[in-house]
Amino acid sequence: MRTGISFLVCSLLSFILLPSVNGQSNVQDTSSVKSSPDYILKNYFDQVGENLFLNNGREYIRDGRKTNGIPYFETAELTRGSVSYDGRLYDNVDLLYDMTAEKLITNNYQRNGLMELVPEKIENFSIGTHRFVRLVSNSSNQNVLKDGNYEILYSGRVSLFSHTIKKLELQARADENVKFLQTITYLIQKNNKYYEVHDEKEVLKLFQDKSDEMNKYLRSNHIKMRKNLKGGLIQVTEHYSQL
Repeated sequence: MRTGISFLVCSLLSFILLPSVNGQSNVQDTSSVKSSPDYILKNYFDQVGENLFLNNGREYIRDGRKTNGIPYFETAELTRGSVSYDGRLYDNVDLLYDMTAEKLITNNYQRNGLMELVPEKIENFSIGTHRFVRLVSNSSNQNVLKDGNYEILYSGRVSLFSHTIKKLELQARADENVKFLQTITYLIQKNNKYYEVHDEKEVLKLFQDKSDEMNKYLRSNHIKMRKNLKGGLIQVTEHYSQL
């Protein structure tokens, strides 16, 4: 990054100083301050501000094909959020999340294009009121946990996450728009281990140490996970955490 900044300063210096060589002396006098390295650096940092270290990703180009649905989380427009990136927290950043390749997108420095952040440098981020965290597998959980960005649905004594991937499905007819298929995986973290859950039976088995209380809670609140798995998982995870 320091090398990149030095290169930028040298480029700016050459651009600014070039006219002063052939110009009049009064132009040299009035531009002497603005052409100094200190002034250029200060002006650069003032414009980039706290987002300096955020601008080190790759260019992102949207897929121009007509599709039914969008590849992004909730909206195709950039939404105000925050991101913890490479050890720094950036607030009030415009973000877009591409769920086909788990790419987190933001504006480039010039704000004339889009840029994808380096996945390995992302720690967590929020888009609107939705919070995401990057989870990385290890030898103890690699059969359950896949590296990626997980939405935090509930955080407590036990936590609930969802991992969503969208994939393009090509149509049989050439005149039909392609569409996106969405796959959602739910994980519960309990005692520092991750468990993939698909239905009420698996959840109750995971929470069997409080089976009487959990069954009573499900009945009294008329929770039917086969009708609303996400909502039911959030409710029972929160209830179990409070027992």
